[in-house]
Amino acid sequence: MHVIDPNHPACFEHIDTVYDILTELDAYKKPIITVINKVDLLKDEKILDELLEKVPNPVKVSALKRQGFGGLLSKIQNLLQRNPL
Repeated sequence: MHVIDPNHPACFEHIDTVYDILTELDAYKKPIITVINKVDLLKDEKILDELLEKVPNPVKVSALKRQGFGGLLSKIQNLLQRNPL
């Protein structure tokens, strides 16, 4: 699970850094769920649209408002059913 903050000014650089490290560890091909947190604070919808296109298995959540966790749990369950441990 990769949790990102779309409100951080270096959000896209952080994402690229995480994928670079995963590639170095030969873990890039592992299933990833990308949690886009703090969507309730996002002012620019274009950023969200870009993220939804760029990242694998995105799910939008707001930890503060407790929104989106049902979708996150569904993604986790689906991923585990397709890729048992």
